[in-house]
Amino acid sequence: HYDFSFTVRGGNAEFTWTKTLAAFGLLIAPAANFSAAIERVESAERQAFEANLKLPQAATANPPAEAADQKRGFLLWSRDWQKNVGPYDTPDAAERNPAALHAVAAQGQRVHSTVTLTPLRSLGWVSASVSVLRSRSGAELPQSAVEVRAEKYLWDGWPASLDRYELFPTSRAPAYANLNQTWWFTITPPVGAKPGVYSGTVRLLAESGAVSIPLTVEVLPFQLASAGQHGAAYSLWRNSDYNMSYALRYFMPAKMDYFRRMLRAEAADMKAHGMTMFHFITPAITGVEGDHVTLDFTLAKEECRVVKEYGLTGPSRPALVFLPIEISRKLMKETRYGDFQEPEELSPMLPDSQRDEEFSDRFNRRFIDAVRQIQDFFDVQGIPIMMQTADEPRERNINQWNRNLAETIRYDKMIKAAIPRAKLYVDPEGDEDSGVSYLPLLDQLDYVSPHPWDRADKMIERAHSGKPELRYYNGIVGDRYDWGFEVAAANANGFSQWHFGWELEPFQPFQATWHSGYTVAGPDGPLDSPGYEVAAAGIDDYRYFATLRGRIAEAKKAGFSGPAVTEAETALSELQAGSEPYAMHAEYADEGHSHARNTIAGKTLDEWRIRLAGCIESIDKARPAAGSK
Repeated sequence: HYDFSFTVRGGNAEFTWTKTLAAFGLLIAPAANFSAAIERVESAERQAFEANLKLPQAATANPPAEAADQKRGFLLWSRDWQKNVGPYDTPDAAERNPAALHAVAAQGQRVHSTVTLTPLRSLGWVSASVSVLRSRSGAELPQSAVEVRAEKYLWDGWPASLDRYELFPTSRAPAYANLNQTWWFTITPPVGAKPGVYSGTVRLLAESGAVSIPLTVEVLPFQLASAGQHGAAYSLWRNSDYNMSYALRYFMPAKMDYFRRMLRAEAADMKAHGMTMFHFITPAITGVEGDHVTLDFTLAKEECRVVKEYGLTGPSRPALVFLPIEISRKLMKETRYGDFQEPEELSPMLPDSQRDEEFSDRFNRRFIDAVRQIQDFFDVQGIPIMMQTADEPRERNINQWNRNLAETIRYDKMIKAAIPRAKLYVDPEGDEDSGVSYLPLLDQLDYVSPHPWDRADKMIERAHSGKPELRYYNGIVGDRYDWGFEVAAANANGFSQWHFGWELEPFQPFQATWHSGYTVAGPDGPLDSPGYEVAAAGIDDYRYFATLRGRIAEAKKAGFSGPAVTEAETALSELQAGSEPYAMHAEYADEGHSHARNTIAGKTLDEWRIRLAGCIESIDKARPAAGSK
């Protein structure tokens, strides 16, 4: 809170706010009664807050505790890491007292096991660790291959409810009576790790006692297809104004070291989870003169450096520039969309004399000048891009980042006429909006991203021709299937999802905000959610698919065909035939969109992954044998 005083004369007063942080509320009251006014506001805020909390109910009775449970002070259980463990969930009988934990990973692939403690009394602090993982031949996985994290529940949404939202990197956390504490053990065998089964122990130590659980990790004898090999564009949308979730815009450009540190942490986290492309934000406008717009590429240069370092670019994975109409709204008179330029934005507000009606002659010349500079900048950087001309275009309820069909096409044609080499991208929500067909939009685009649902079936079918290229965004069901086998079934080129929630404040540890966000903005970089790990697993599903597809092509090119190749082709054919290319209405009709798609043609996603892995190994074994004859 910041307090300041000013004098009122004749019923009027003027004052200027000069602080660097945004003001989210303003209370004006006579000085003599100011404390009482604050108390009234505080009381009302507390009442509103408590009225909007959806408090979880503690379990009325846990499963009967065995003698060993009572002695150590907690129930011990393990649930499939892809399934939710709520604050007061109780285990099924099959989940109790796991005899062992097991995971299977290709070289370089991240896999998980989880263990939950339900404290029967106060336990103080609990420590978790994983011993050295060693194979029978004596090979060891490095300590860097093991990550230990505690699952944190955060308030999410409004009205607010507790949700498992953050995986906090720590080996020690407090445990409270009856409140579940879930530990995640993530193993990533490095590229080049010797194949085989590696064994070790997970150890949990509380003040009341300790428990050890055997852990085995089977490392497969191959690597999955890399981003350059499978070519699919996987990404998380980053917020405008240089990532509001970290409140970076309050510090730019003075705190460049902070910006670089956060940027590298985010890029490293993206790559670790299988992301392969990047979202750039349009540069800030620093001035206009005549038809020329001056842009500041300082931050974009830092982003380019990190994108190259982490390989988040490629010919088939052009980066997204979001959003050229961010330039538009700073050049135009704000007659249709309200006062939408916030004072914290990096671009200064231009005087009225320098702002024009949208699509007027000077506006168009300035807009094209700015867009041409952006295209030239990335050409020099050697980073292919696609420009998003409008976000989720629609006919009604148009926000500052939207346009209707006619306006979106107008921007598309304007850019293509002036800059023919520019690649254009739009993310319509479906085939039509408010009775208007959006299929004509596809004639203008190089890339299109509808939602993966049956309301976009015509667009998806049209994109199978290869023009425009199809990639999905924002999962309708929001499951692992979205990221993997659905992309394969649709012949799509990738998938994008919202990253953080749209917050105007820096990191604070008590609220996760949006369910669609896959990370929480932590003090040292992004903190992963369980949903992010589900997305990464889906990307790995696609990588298994792409790896086997590549093995088949390589074998045929080498003149090798045999039972291993035939079985592999059969597996891919059956997988694609049984996979739906987008969500059907029955799968997302309920409010929660909660019908996760876990099976294809009667087999679970993990069973399909095992089958594809077996085919990869069979081809690898058969080809050397065939070559030696």
